[in-house]
Amino acid sequence: MDLKLLEEFAYLAETCSFQETAEKMNISQSSLTKHIHKLEEELGVTFFDRSTRTVQLNAYSQAYYPYVKQMIQLHQEAVQSLTDIRNESRNKLRIAFTPTVGQYGVVEVISAFSRAHPQYDLKILESPHVLDMINSHECDFGFLPEDDSINSNVSQLVYKTDRLVAVLPKDHPLAAEPRLTPEQICASDTPVILHANPSGGHYLETRKFMTLCSDRGIAPKVLAVISRTSTIIKMIQEGQGISILNRQCIPQDDENLAIVDLQPSIPLYIYVVYPTRKKKSAAVSAFLRFIIKDLTETD
Repeated sequence: MDLKLLEEFAYLAETCSFQETAEKMNISQSSLTKHIHKLEEELGVTFFDRSTRTVQLNAYSQAYYPYVKQMIQLHQEAVQSLTDIRNESRNKLRIAFTPTVGQYGVVEVISAFSRAHPQYDLKILESPHVLDMINSHECDFGFLPEDDSINSNVSQLVYKTDRLVAVLPKDHPLAAEPRLTPEQICASDTPVILHANPSGGHYLETRKFMTLCSDRGIAPKVLAVISRTSTIIKMIQEGQGISILNRQCIPQDDENLAIVDLQPSIPLYIYVVYPTRKKKSAAVSAFLRFIIKDLTETD
């Protein structure tokens, strides 16, 4: 049986969304549907109760899912055991980070480690799927924003702390305020530019702000959904609207921008994560010590 089919089944069972699963697996929804049908035909059952809008697990999928997860985990562990043997003499160290954390000194700390420990074979990866790479043992460490899907298989350390701020044109009426509430932003009737990843999903700062607005029964007037921070900044400079961004993402010396703290304050945490496992290579242990020392000295 094709392991990829099992991975697609497991993710679909977890999300109950063909669209989200197809995006995760980097395939079309039609291909995903064919794969699930193929798996169902092989086993002689129907796994999901489908309607035009929803996907629901039935008794077959609920019974099959735990075993699929075990099969996937066993395969990952088997592959990792082979990888550990192959890499043991090479002292490889694989570090991944998401595209959104580059401004938090990740490159600098990795470079400092490389200079201090040139004996290790370092590989650096940028990916939006860092947590998946950690869980599948494709990398040893990952830097990423806080993520609700971090589980007990992954250890985490708070690497940096940031906060969300409102970014406005310098001459905006709200620019002189010491702090801004979601109510003030929504009541101003100024369009809001949301920050989204290239696949269309909102970044964490946008999700946090929109959740806060929803909890208060208000909604901003959305002008655009943009993936590049630099484009959002240009739109604000042109007076097109305001945005909610991470403080450290914003240029420090732009005279055309006003940066105002939010009330209530919304923190954002950047984590360094690594697999929770007893045996660590020399390279992994060295980098873990280096990070902990860096965090201690920074504090």
